[in-house]
Amino acid sequence: MKKRGLIFYKLLVLSILCMSFFGLYAQNNPNVSDTSGMPMGEKSAKNYVPVYAYNFNPSFPEIATYTLVDTSIYGIQRSETLASSQNLYAHAGVVGQANIPMNYQFNRKHGFAYKTMPYNEYHRRFDSWKWYHTPESYTRIDYEWASGKENLFNVVHAQSVKDMELGIDFRTIIAEGIYIRQAVRDVNAGARFSYHIPSNRYGFTFAYIYNLFRLQENGGISNDTSFENGQEERSIAVNLLDANSDYQDHDVFFRQYLSLYRSTSDTSKKDRSFGYLLHDLNFTRLKSLYKDNNVDINRYSVVNYDSTSTFDSITSYQFKNSLMWSNALYTDSFQQRKHFLYMTFGLSHAYSKVGDSSHIFYDHQFTPFAYVQLRLFRKLNIKTEVLYTINGYNTNDISAKASIAWNFKQDSTHVHVLAFQVAGYRYEADYFYSYYFANTYNWDIPNLRKQQHFNLGLEWKYNPYTLSLYYFTLKNAVILAQDMHPMQLSKSANILQLAAWIPFRYKGFGFDMNAYLQYSDNAYIQLPYLASRESIFYGFGMFKKAMFLQFGFELMYNTPYYAKAYNPVMQQFYFQNDKKIGNYYYLDFFANVKISRFYFHVVLGNFMADVFPKTYYFIPHYPAKGLHVKFGASWRFHD
Repeated sequence: MKKRGLIFYKLLVLSILCMSFFGLYAQNNPNVSDTSGMPMGEKSAKNYVPVYAYNFNPSFPEIATYTLVDTSIYGIQRSETLASSQNLYAHAGVVGQANIPMNYQFNRKHGFAYKTMPYNEYHRRFDSWKWYHTPESYTRIDYEWASGKENLFNVVHAQSVKDMELGIDFRTIIAEGIYIRQAVRDVNAGARFSYHIPSNRYGFTFAYIYNLFRLQENGGISNDTSFENGQEERSIAVNLLDANSDYQDHDVFFRQYLSLYRSTSDTSKKDRSFGYLLHDLNFTRLKSLYKDNNVDINRYSVVNYDSTSTFDSITSYQFKNSLMWSNALYTDSFQQRKHFLYMTFGLSHAYSKVGDSSHIFYDHQFTPFAYVQLRLFRKLNIKTEVLYTINGYNTNDISAKASIAWNFKQDSTHVHVLAFQVAGYRYEADYFYSYYFANTYNWDIPNLRKQQHFNLGLEWKYNPYTLSLYYFTLKNAVILAQDMHPMQLSKSANILQLAAWIPFRYKGFGFDMNAYLQYSDNAYIQLPYLASRESIFYGFGMFKKAMFLQFGFELMYNTPYYAKAYNPVMQQFYFQNDKKIGNYYYLDFFANVKISRFYFHVVLGNFMADVFPKTYYFIPHYPAKGLHVKFGASWRFHD
């Protein structure tokens, strides 16, 4: 304990010296004065160039919603991917490992899926990967080091040159972990290139994603009491002594379009546009491998082919081909119009193949789809989308969503919106739940009933404050039961959720609240009644506002509940009702520094760990970090 305290005192002194160095640099360098006059940002800077982020829809060309990239000092201590999300995640105690949201959410892509991987924000996907738009260029370099020998490195670059756009996003996580056999080696990379000819009659977008998760799997600690009684972390026994998981996927996307445009030589008539013909190609290959060279047969009810080691490998391919018509592209400036009607109709064909050591499955399916957006008077926005699969494994699957939003007031800084949304899904369970064969688990369940999901949502937003009320109902939901086998629930589940995002600012003072109040009436869908993260901080400028400092505290808390446990063999979470977790206050102290476009932060995490009882779990048998420290830096270029 004394040794650990001495280490943290040294690190604290080092961080103070670093801040002093940056302060001297800001004081003596006249080139860092471009943030003058701004309390925490740099929008008045002489060389400020706005950069926008947006999500690209790989299913159809939905009109992009651009969000200005925040260049202020707020929240820069949340450089880790899960921490920066508005969802609140339970995780396995080290970055880059399996995680699951504590706030209920439904996020399913229409069509065939082998299984849903438990890496969430770490797993780069086309529908969640943020793309950047800038008239010139934007580059950001991030690095963070934390206790447990955690190293996070991230590089983002976006470039626009005439009719071309280029984007590169690379992230890697390398960590040893706090407990034995907890090492992480993650790589998540994405690259995209867009081009259109000067007349915009033809253009294309090409994108590629690579995900790698190479993890040591210890199965959690074997005795929670050892941890709770204060035993040294590296000396606590774990459940798996020589197990590893390796997951990787390649995802290639190509979209091309042709403008159906007819010009006229008659000057009294206007040229006519008949929309765009679009063609999408999407290829995905994933491979999942679980190895254990020291199988403990007492842990499993069955051993199918080897009692000493395990080598479970799954490979899945999917090739998707879509043809569609649209009256606009996602880059069109429809948002500037007072009225518009935007439509897309199309048909996709998907070929899927899944293979393991015992069985190969093939599937073909066709899915027609439609998307319509109507805008009236710059105030009213109505959106609808429908996808329906007519054959194959997902025969009669349907996904339908509709929303209506009214903008009460809009100016250059504030948007006042009231929105209502409704969504319904009828879908086949992931193929993993129907058929699975591995060394220590197997099942063949061909007659699972279609799952049904329905939700209603009401959202009020007054930028940047958001308050939402959701109702979800689930019928025939499929979960992994406590015996590690699929179970289809006979009773429907109803979930009510109130969500609030309140980022309050007054001069240098600030308060952030991200909270979820939830209720589920089904014992198999366990949720904390309250999951929240709040931070309070104060910031000020120094050296003629060439440098900004911010100090604050962050609290994360959730009420006790039977959280899902994690099975590394299948890389899935399962239901358990033996151990409740929660009712623990995670308190962090943070200090942020901003000098022009250079950002630095230091975090003293869970600093009350030696005062409160040692019950800090997010996932059963996977303790979170105790007292720990993080250092991070970020450098951004906007020109």
